[in-house]
Amino acid sequence: MILRKNQSKVIGMAMICLGAWSFSEEVSEYGYTRLLRVDSVVHLVLHVSLAMMIVGGITFLMSFAGCLGALRENICLLKLVSAISTSAIHVLDSLF
Repeated sequence: MILRKNQSKVIGMAMICLGAWSFSEEVSEYGYTRLLRVDSVVHLVLHVSLAMMIVGGITFLMSFAGCLGALRENICLLKLVSAISTSAIHVLDSLF
């Protein structure tokens, strides 16, 4: 029951944890020199562990703000969720 209510929060936190674990493993194996040698922003964005942490953070932020905004009837948090989802739709629409 609790997992069903907080499913998106759990998924977001799991993505953040997996991304952080993957990032720490890569740093321990290759060191920071590989991460500092970024040719463009695309290489930084396509880094899988960083992308997982970013997507997990956005997922957790949206689910937490939506849940808290609905619980407390806070218009500001609900507008934040609306703005994030609208901007995500526009970004995905421009990419594809």
